[in-house]
Amino acid sequence: MIDRKIVEWVSSLAKIDLSEKDIEEMSKTLTRIIDYMNILNELDLSGVEPTSHTLDLKNVMREDEVGNSFGIEEVKKLAPEWDRDHFVVPRII
Repeated sequence: MIDRKIVEWVSSLAKIDLSEKDIEEMSKTLTRIIDYMNILNELDLSGVEPTSHTLDLKNVMREDEVGNSFGIEEVKKLAPEWDRDHFVVPRII
């Protein structure tokens, strides 16, 4: 059973504030999920091939074709800010 302590620990890791009612409900819900996973673990899947998708889908890829591209001067005109042949963008940390 997933107890209150585990729910509080996971909610603190996820930085989610849960009410008393939410903690109780989440404990029950997570316990049901774990119980169901344990039922699934009892299945004999030794002859079943792993799949990534239930349907037999394939990627439809087009052939690469060489085409015209923008020249450096055209690209410079489109850029809001440009420095030493590169776009200047805000630093993201």
